[in-house]
Amino acid sequence: MISYIKFMIMLSLFILLLGGCVQKEDFNVVSPNGKVSVKFSVLDGVAQYSVSYNNAGIIEPSSLGFQLKDSQPIRDGIKVIGTERDTYDQTWKPVWGKRTEIRNFYNQITVNLQESESPSRKIDMVFRVYDDGVAFRYFFPEQESMFDLTIQSEDTSFNFSENFNCYALQLGGYTTPYEKEFDEIVLEDIDSESIIGLPLLLQTSSCWMAVTEANLTDYAGMYLSPAEENSRTLVSKLSPLPGDQDLAVRASVPHNTPWRVLMIGERPGDLIESDLIENLNEPTTFEDVSWIKPGLVLWPWWNGRLPFGEPHTVQMIHYINFAAKHGIPHLLVDAGWYSLERDAWKNPDSEDILTMEETRKNKYNIHAVIQYGKDKGVDVHLWVHGASLQRQIDDALPLYAKWGAVGIKVDSYGRDDQEWVNFVHEFAQKAADNRLMVNFHGAYKPTGIRVTYPNFMTREGILGLEHSKWSDKPTPKHNVTIPFTRMLAGPMDYTPGAFDLDGTEKSSKQVHGTRTHQLAMYVVYYSPLQMVPDYPEAYEAAPDEFAFIKNIPTVWDDTKVLAGHPGDFIVMVRRKGERWYMGSMTDENPRKLSVPLSFLDQGMKYTATIYSDALDADKYPEHVIMEKIDVTSSTVLSVVMVGGGGHAVSLKPVETSD
Repeated sequence: MISYIKFMIMLSLFILLLGGCVQKEDFNVVSPNGKVSVKFSVLDGVAQYSVSYNNAGIIEPSSLGFQLKDSQPIRDGIKVIGTERDTYDQTWKPVWGKRTEIRNFYNQITVNLQESESPSRKIDMVFRVYDDGVAFRYFFPEQESMFDLTIQSEDTSFNFSENFNCYALQLGGYTTPYEKEFDEIVLEDIDSESIIGLPLLLQTSSCWMAVTEANLTDYAGMYLSPAEENSRTLVSKLSPLPGDQDLAVRASVPHNTPWRVLMIGERPGDLIESDLIENLNEPTTFEDVSWIKPGLVLWPWWNGRLPFGEPHTVQMIHYINFAAKHGIPHLLVDAGWYSLERDAWKNPDSEDILTMEETRKNKYNIHAVIQYGKDKGVDVHLWVHGASLQRQIDDALPLYAKWGAVGIKVDSYGRDDQEWVNFVHEFAQKAADNRLMVNFHGAYKPTGIRVTYPNFMTREGILGLEHSKWSDKPTPKHNVTIPFTRMLAGPMDYTPGAFDLDGTEKSSKQVHGTRTHQLAMYVVYYSPLQMVPDYPEAYEAAPDEFAFIKNIPTVWDDTKVLAGHPGDFIVMVRRKGERWYMGSMTDENPRKLSVPLSFLDQGMKYTATIYSDALDADKYPEHVIMEKIDVTSSTVLSVVMVGGGGHAVSLKPVETSD
């Protein structure tokens, strides 16, 4: 008996010693509905995380950490010194959005970490787990061992559990306006040298997932690249600072990183409906938002400023008259008002955006344009080059507000390094100080700044309709890919609404797809300042179709994706008040769908005004059939689209008058 007891004691000691060779601490967080789970671990001093959906692993253990300049990395020798858990559930109302109420409901863990050896720096990991995804960020607390933060790289990795199919925006570098197509590709086939812009959409065996970031503030924009050791693992890449390719972030402690976001849903449309990005940004402190006015915007630049050609005052008066006649509240005066457009781009560091060049005085009187717009009830927005604005921002914005402009479209070459990100935030605040709305072109992806600064209405960062002026893009396939990819991050100024599709008589543009394809974009594509880019005569030649555009809202009370698949087709509905609007689009393939209208209120009858591709729209894409029928929630609508076609519907309760 004594020998047996000795044996058991020795065996127990051996197991304890063996276990001590691998030191591991695990912390689990599960979403409120129990479907999404995150495990955070410290294994032999290395921090890592993994993610599951419905008990199926989608991200296997993935590393975390930083490379710092002139200092050892924060990556190894980490220990847990504390944890804190929290549950949060609150419903809030954005100033404007794709719905009027947003629920912010998550479970959270904050893990306090410290290096085991000198300099014993501290860092916190914060994980929030929602029903529709996961968000995590790093926080550098105030501490004696670290005052300044100089980040060379952030070693966040995403070790995907399988060779997932994905839709990747493969870019050539960090200085880019994000104006490329998303490639449908498997993870292992992504070019090892590729820099992937976000969002990145992935199809797993159990769900759909998108990787992006939220609340990009005082930090560098994040990209992804394949890891050298594992072709299914992507690692973060930060946009370097101008003039120092070895440094991405300079900051003081305490400091937060942006949220690293995994949007998760059973259907790809679930990601479009998600409010995750909005929930991860700071609420606005604006007390008065009455001056922020979403709406349609006439944009003469795309159509070549027809019918006058070169930009000048008389041309803008023509567009203001058209806007006033049809109830369009905004006009965008694009490049050409303070200098010739080519000079604005060629010499942004020297152009004076406060006065007009001698060459423009005889043709452009911006004061007269703004005042005429006021007299007609049409608000004017002004284009300005970002480099010029950065140099003269404190003089320009108060002056434009004094002139009576209501908004600024700032254009740039495409950057999201920390220096430019900080300027964008400065611009948003100073624009708000002067009651100016913002449209950001040459832009990086949205990360939710619109929540904190609701005057930041929309941005480009997309291959949009403007490319039809000089290329064979965008294609219908691209047009039904971007709702599931780029639009996940936020509003996109694609500039839909082409009516003159071939431009043979008026301009050089060549638009793919049908006119109904363009109509449907006003439902599918989300932008609170939504452009109306064709020339007045093109719209007035098709008054029935134009009625759909000029009466459509640009912000919504509710949004639903009824069906769709990236690159193939999409069917969406949005509601404003009691009225619903439906938009359907297809790729180059003709498509017939049966769409139940079960989203309508039961027991109510609606009048549906339907715009469909004509039978010959495959040959004559400007041909549209309009009809009106009465429907209810039990109606199943037949949606027939030619290749590159679309289908648009407005639905109003029978009791509602126009």
